[in-house]
Amino acid sequence: MNTLSLIAGLLLSQAPAQLPPPPPVDAPVKVAVLRATLDRARAEQEFVRSRNAYDNARSALAALLARPVDFDVQTPAEQQAAVRTAAEDAAGAEAHALEARLDVAAARVGVDVASGQRRAVASRYLPNLAVTGTYNLSNAGGFTGQNSNWSVGLGLSWAIFDGGLREAQLREASGRIAEANATLRVSEEKARDEVRRARNDLATTEKNLATAQEQVAVARESAQQVKRSFELGAATYLEVSDTNSALAQAELAAVAESLNVRLARLELARAVGDFAPAPAAPATEAAR
Repeated sequence: MNTLSLIAGLLLSQAPAQLPPPPPVDAPVKVAVLRATLDRARAEQEFVRSRNAYDNARSALAALLARPVDFDVQTPAEQQAAVRTAAEDAAGAEAHALEARLDVAAARVGVDVASGQRRAVASRYLPNLAVTGTYNLSNAGGFTGQNSNWSVGLGLSWAIFDGGLREAQLREASGRIAEANATLRVSEEKARDEVRRARNDLATTEKNLATAQEQVAVARESAQQVKRSFELGAATYLEVSDTNSALAQAELAAVAESLNVRLARLELARAVGDFAPAPAAPATEAAR
């Protein structure tokens, strides 16, 4: 029994020497500093990447516009009243698209041209009337003793039979009218379909933007709560970093959804025929 007690005492006396030394008091602070340094390096890397992407986008836009990269990108204006009206009134938007879109107007002109060609072919069934007149003046009287004389002639011609040429041309002209009417109907249906899809896309993007803005508000409130807890010592820097990252991601998502809403508004304006970008400056003016 004494031997067992002695062995147990020896083991207990040697146990503390075999355990690892306790961590220093400032270890959590060092971990927080290292994490902050890493986050800063990543932020600087992301900043450089974003700045270069912005410069590349400006360069590509300048190449499309055939001008030097001497401009900056500004935030576009808010939606116009016409776009808001088109988003609210479906029937009015479709009717406005049929009146304002250039492709529908071109198809309508095609119908008028085809109808004019058919009328021109049909007019060949009518007789041709020709009126001629002459007036002569001379310095000698001649046999009649008059220095002037005149004459008027009237001619009428009518092609009774031409081998069926006019009938063939009339059928061809009628076929062109039918084709032009079909093209007009296709253009109108395409315009209506694009207006409906643009309105649906705009409603979807606006809902996504509202959801993204709610997520930003929740993430900002969470970040503030964690920051106050960290100042009181109830939270770690890792928790603060995670909440800040979640807030940044939510804000980026909100910006992306805001861009999608603007693109959807532009698409709706194009669908209803109200999108008229400013024409490019002539080469001579650009050279000046």
